[in-house]
Amino acid sequence: MNGKKVIVQIGSINHKLYPGGISSYFESIIDYLNLTNQAVISIEIGEKVGVSGKRIFFSSFRHSAVVRMLMMRNLLTAIDKRFGDVVFVAHYLPTIFLSLPFLFRSHSVFHFHGCAFLEAQIEGKNKLYVQLLKWFEQLIYPRFQQIIVLSDYSKSLLIDQFKVNPAQVIVVPYSFNGDLLNIPAICHQKAALLTPTFRISCVRRLYKRMGIIHLLEAVKSLLEAGYALELFIIGDGALFNLFKTYIEQHHLQGHVFLLGKVSNEVLHEYLTSSHLTVVPSVDLEGFGIAIIESLQRGTPCLGTSVGGIPEILQKIDPRLLIDENNPNGIRAKLQYYLDSPASLPSPTELLIRTKAAFAYEVNYPRLLTVYHG
Repeated sequence: MNGKKVIVQIGSINHKLYPGGISSYFESIIDYLNLTNQAVISIEIGEKVGVSGKRIFFSSFRHSAVVRMLMMRNLLTAIDKRFGDVVFVAHYLPTIFLSLPFLFRSHSVFHFHGCAFLEAQIEGKNKLYVQLLKWFEQLIYPRFQQIIVLSDYSKSLLIDQFKVNPAQVIVVPYSFNGDLLNIPAICHQKAALLTPTFRISCVRRLYKRMGIIHLLEAVKSLLEAGYALELFIIGDGALFNLFKTYIEQHHLQGHVFLLGKVSNEVLHEYLTSSHLTVVPSVDLEGFGIAIIESLQRGTPCLGTSVGGIPEILQKIDPRLLIDENNPNGIRAKLQYYLDSPASLPSPTELLIRTKAAFAYEVNYPRLLTVYHG
C-alpha cells in the first residue's frame, strides 16, 4: 500500500436513517478519499446488505443489537487480518457501539458531531438516559488517538465537557468538491427558478435546539405586518405535529408550509428557488452543514450567532449573522432584507467565497494527515 494505511470508515449515507448533515459529511469524505486515490474501505450502515467495490453495506435492522455487534466485529477482524496496517474511523456515536474494540486500537479516529448527552437533556429525555449517555461519552472520547471536529466551537465542547486533550482534537470543516461548482450555470439556474414571492426555506431536524419556533413566530409577525412571503420548512422530527398545530392555530396555511422529508432533487429545487434560507439554532450547533448546502446553490443563508455558525458566516458575509437569538432578532434581519432585497449578496459572490473557504482542497488534506498519522 506504499506506506499508506488502509482507511476503514464506518458511517452512513442513508439519508432516511441519518438525514442531512452527518450523511452528507460522510459522503463527502468518501468522495474525497476516492478522488485522492486512498486505500479506503467504507462500511455503510443502513438498510442495504452487500458489497460494491470498496463499499460494504451493513444492515442495522435485520438482527438484534448483540448479533449486529458480533457481525461487525467479524467483519472488522477479517479486514484487519487481510490488510494489517489499518486505521479505523467512526463517524458518529452509534457506530462506536458496533465497532468496539477496534476503535481503541493504536491508531483510531472519531468524527465528533455533537454532545449527545447535552442534546438529549435539551430535548427533555429521561434523566437516567441522559446520565448514561454522559458517562459513556466521558469514557470513550479521551481514548481515541485523534478526534476530528467541524468547528472550534465543537473542539471547545470536547475539551470542556469531556476533558479531552486539546492536542487530540483537529478542526476540519465540512467541505465540497469545488471542481463541480459551475458558477455561471448555477447563477443562470437560480435566476430562472427564483419566484416572484419572497421565498424563505429552512432545512432542519425538528427539535427544540434548532429554534424553528422562533422562526415561525418571526414570520407570523411579518405576515401580520403585511409582508408578502412564503416559508418552507423541510425536515422531520419530534416537533413536527406541534409545528403543524401552530401553523393551523395561527392561520398560516398558504404562507408557511411544513414539508417533512423530501428527496435530494426536491431539496435542491427549494434551496435554489429561495431568496434566502435560515438556520435559527438556539443551542449546540456544532457547525451548520445546511448553511454550506444553501451557499453552494448561490442562496444566502441567515444564521444565529450560535455554536459553529459564526465560523462559517464570518468567512462568507458577516451581515448574514442574526444579532439576537430570539424571534425579534430573526424578524429584524428578515425585515431588513424584505425591505431591501438588493442588499443580499449576489449568487456569484456567495459561490466564489464559499468555494474559497470550503472546497475540498482547502480543508480535506488535513484528513489525510490525521488518517495516516
